[in-house]
Amino acid sequence: MGIIANEVRADISIVSGFQLFRLFFIYFIVPPVLRLYFKRKLNSKEDSL
Repeated sequence: MGIIANEVRADISIVSGFQLFRLFFIYFIVPPVLRLYFKRKLNSKEDSL
């Protein structure tokens, strides 16, 4: 991403910051949210049986 930002004359620090935020969001926020979602989904299926 840094190379592409450099080629299109974008601010490399802003692009790198957005990419870091995206990675941290995917690694640290999405897994707990998915775990909570599937746990609730499993519990609702068990209750309906």
